[in-house]
Amino acid sequence: MSSESSNSSRDITWDYARGVTIFMIVLHHFYARFYESPEGHADAFVSLLCDVCPLPIFMYVSGLFAQKSINKYTLSSFVINKAIRLFLPFTSFLLIWFLIKPEKYPTILLDNFKDGYWFTFVLFEIMAVIACMNYLARRSENKTLCLSILFFAIITIFKLLFPHENIINGLFSVNLLWHYIPFFIIGFFSHRLSFLFKTKNSPIYLLIFILSFAFYYQHQAASLIPVCNLSCLLFLITIFKNGIRPLEGLLSYIGVYSLEIYLLHFFARLGITYIPSTDNIVLELLSNILLSITAIILSIYLSKLLKRSRLLSLLLFGTKEQK
Repeated sequence: MSSESSNSSRDITWDYARGVTIFMIVLHHFYARFYESPEGHADAFVSLLCDVCPLPIFMYVSGLFAQKSINKYTLSSFVINKAIRLFLPFTSFLLIWFLIKPEKYPTILLDNFKDGYWFTFVLFEIMAVIACMNYLARRSENKTLCLSILFFAIITIFKLLFPHENIINGLFSVNLLWHYIPFFIIGFFSHRLSFLFKTKNSPIYLLIFILSFAFYYQHQAASLIPVCNLSCLLFLITIFKNGIRPLEGLLSYIGVYSLEIYLLHFFARLGITYIPSTDNIVLELLSNILLSITAIILSIYLSKLLKRSRLLSLLLFGTKEQK
């Protein structure tokens, strides 16, 4: 997720990818009613579709851009920059929610999902880990890849030895870190994987996704989620890179504000219990799409207002300059 402004040399593909996927994330949360109400339908077809597809793409894009910038800075300056960009907003929004609902937050730091704000936390962890691997490898790509795989193997062993929730797992969101770091690594080394994103491969990726997602949906087979994640990632990135981008202008604009939307759209849960639910599939889809569009528009507008203050821009969004 990024909030960098567009320029003439910017590849719109990645803003578009973030725009598509942040919309899917918001739509999934409205289906689940932010897990605030028993009337949510997190297991609905559209909801599950919007759950398995977006986040691997965000991790991939984040890895792609990290690869371009990580060698430009020293280890300390890179980690500090990412702490400001990701960890500071994570901390600020958790504090805001603590002030709103203090009774909900005594153990939130030991929860894997961090009340929904886990993405910025886990992405910061991944950025720091890969930066350290790159530093230890003396910026050698092959050694960085080997060390990254070694790190993944270590946390895999940790998960096998301690399969249940524990303090370390909860504090560092190990389950989510383990699940998503491979997609970041694919993005980080994507310049060496261009053969994966040929148009001729897209039907294969789509077929694998349809079959794996259908089985997952019918049987709730959680073991197939990584297959769904990877095949969807490969399919969507392939078609996006090869120019298949419907509503390009609108969705790429939304993608520019993906981080702000992610951070702010959670405030919709304050009123979600007052919005009537329905068991009509079509009405539910239309209602949730409308709610998602509204939340996205309000998040963009509110972020622009907040960014008029340099201090709020820094504390809430990790940006040092006004947009």
